Parts: sequence; C-alpha cells; structure tokens
Amino acid sequence: MSEMGQAASHVSRWARLLAALKDAADFTAADPRAQTPLLRAEASRYLLRVLDNMVLTGVEVENPAYPRLVRLFDTYRQFGNANPDCVYFYCRISPEYRYRIYGNRGTSHLVEVQTMDGHILAGPQHKGLITLTDIEADADGEIEVTLSTDPAPGNWLKLEPGARWLYLRQYYYDWETERPADLAIERVGATFPPPVLTPQELERRLDQVIEWIPTWYRHLARMAASYYDSPANAMSFVLSKSGMSGLYYGKGHFTFDAGEAVLVEFKPPPARYWSFQLMNHFWESLEWDVRQTSLNGQQGRLDHDGVFRAVISDVDPGVSNWLDTGGHRTGLICGRVLRPEVAPHCSLSVVKLSELNKQLPKTQRISTTERSESLRRRMLSVVRRYRE
Repeated sequence: MSEMGQAASHVSRWARLLAALKDAADFTAADPRAQTPLLRAEASRYLLRVLDNMVLTGVEVENPAYPRLVRLFDTYRQFGNANPDCVYFYCRISPEYRYRIYGNRGTSHLVEVQTMDGHILAGPQHKGLITLTDIEADADGEIEVTLSTDPAPGNWLKLEPGARWLYLRQYYYDWETERPADLAIERVGATFPPPVLTPQELERRLDQVIEWIPTWYRHLARMAASYYDSPANAMSFVLSKSGMSGLYYGKGHFTFDAGEAVLVEFKPPPARYWSFQLMNHFWESLEWDVRQTSLNGQQGRLDHDGVFRAVISDVDPGVSNWLDTGGHRTGLICGRVLRPEVAPHCSLSVVKLSELNKQLPKTQRISTTERSESLRRRMLSVVRRYRE
C-alpha cells in the first residue's frame, strides 16, 4: 500500500473508532435507569474504563506466542462486576503452544487458573472451559502449572481446542495479612526477542476492538439489567455458568429514599468463601479501597445468632457492617458464595434509619473515629496488595 493509501486507511480506521464510541455514548445516555445526576456524571468515566480495558486486551497483549499476565481490574478500573476481594490477571493463550506458570503462590485465600474460549471482548460469546483450583505448592510456596494439550505431571491444566485466554484469580479474605502471589507465564521454547509486530497484525487488532465496541457495551448493559429481574430489594442465588466452579451468584438491586436504608440478612452456610458488594447501574464496583462498599466472610461481623446483618445506606448508620452506596440510593448488589454445603439464601428489606436501633439491638456499633481508622487500614491493605 502506498503512503497515501496508508494515511487514508489510518484516517478511516480512526473515524470508525470515533463512530463506535459515539454509538456507545448514545446507547449509555439513552438508558432510562441512568438519569440521575451522579450516574450521568459517572457514564463518561465508565465508557473510558471499558475502552481502556479493550485496548489492553484487544491490542496490547494479543499475542499467545508471547503471553503476559496483566491485571484487568484495579481501584480505578471497576467495571464488569469486578470483585473487590479478587486480583484478576489475564493473558492470551492458544492450544497450539505449551505454557508454564511459575513463581510464589503467596498466602491469598484462593488461587485459581481458568481457561476461556472465544475472546474476552466477545462478551456473551465466551465461556469457561477448565478450572484448576487446588494448586499444590512446595514447602517454600513455589508453584509451577503446566498448560498443554497433553498431560503433564504435577499441576496441569488441559488446553481444550477452543482455549484462547485465561484468568488467574487471587481471592483475598484477610486483606491486611494475606500476601499476593508473584507469578509469571511463558511459552515453553520461546526465543527472544519476539518477531516485530507487522502493520497488518496491528491493523487486525485495532479493527477487532472497533468491531467489538458496540457488542461489548450492550453485553455489559444486559448483564446489569439482569439484576433487575427480581423485585426491588430482593436477591436470588444461581450457580454460575461461566465463573469459578461451584460459585453461587446472588443478584439483586436495592432502592431506598432519604432517611431510609436496606437491611441485608444472610446466614452463611459452611462454604469456602462468601461476600457481598455494591455496584452502580453500569455494573461497576463502587469505590472499595477507601469506602466500605463490600464485605466478605472474614471482614463481616456475625450477630450472636450466626446471621450476617448489613445496612445499605448513603450515610454512615454507625453499624460495623455498613455497605456504603457512594451517594447512590438505587444500585446493584451482588453476593458470592463458593462451594456451599447448602444453597445460600439472603433477604433484603427497607428500614427507617431512625428505627435501626430497634431493628438491630445487638448488632455491633462503630464510632466515626473507629470507622475512619478501619477505612484507613482498608486503603493501606489494598495499596500493599497491588505494590508487592
């Protein structure tokens, strides 16, 4: 292609990108449930966050011959129902190759590797394939996992014909004490440096992102809308079809007026893990490093009858199990229960803030000073998690 033709192609591709983004903006702006001043302000940030992730996964780390583990979500990249307890790593893979993941496991509550088919940008056109949860480490915490089509000794994850990318998840229960894993992935037999990226391959990646932009935003909107399937202030649990093996998702939405709150009541069954988190209408996790917008089975306080009672409100109600809505009075709530002995159940009900003392006579209280210190420790634990 001539220099003039290449320039024209660049302009055309950029124009298509801008058109796809305008379509996403128009689609989001038209959402009848996202018309509060706060949600309208959050909408542009949401679009940028998703685009940021699409560029990362669709353009920057799109080579399965030279995979890199990259962190998908962060305190500033919250979309897609990202779990505050979890650090998600992503990379591209192919059954054409053999890989090894190696390093120190750390001490997080759970480490797992899951292969997926399709492409992460395909939204609903991908599903989980195989998950390796019980990864064995040596006495020093060192692990090695082989990913290949043929069996391998030790920790082995089979690469099915459709395997195109993987999640490596680390779940934290005790944020203040658990240490992150230090892991890397490499293709067995790779030589360096890798081949230079060709113009044709880069153009393919850019076109891929442009193609998937409308589908991706609509997919996220459908997922958020599914939280409205139950009546307001209700939640139902279903077994996940694409997430972690044996994970029950609780999905619902909360709504309350000034002077009100929503009471969450949940009796945890014996389980490997459980948690609750709040999200806005765009299926974005609310600011969780400096606000208590989530609680897990290690952090939440149970009452004397073994019930977890939390208060969803936009003002601090003075109870230990406060779920801070970050200014929203309507939003999404997600529960996760991993491999419970019995199916989980949770109830939500609207209460008057002025009547909380009557509703929760024995629930642990917390002062403003104690809250501030608790959130300070929460923030520092997240900083350490991402720094180490």
